[in-house]
Amino acid sequence: MINWLKNRPKIIFLIDGIGAVITAVLLLLILFKFQSSFGMPEKPILYLSGIALFYAFSSLSFYFKTTENIIPYIKYMVIANTLYCLLSAVFV
Repeated sequence: MINWLKNRPKIIFLIDGIGAVITAVLLLLILFKFQSSFGMPEKPILYLSGIALFYAFSSLSFYFKTTENIIPYIKYMVIANTLYCLLSAVFV
């Protein structure tokens, strides 16, 4: 699987974009609806889902438009996803 991804690095953007869409949808449909059960206030849920939608748009844009050296974009994506994980942990 790793070798397959090494030969097709643009697929990483597609996977990340789909994951970000799923994250935003789950945050809005499940966590937002049952926020009293989870104990997370509405605003952080909306912030996290908005950020996830932005990441989805960014990753899918890179997937469909980038044809040049994409390694720097992958590095930015890794940093952004790490920051998103840290922000999620802070909100929790």
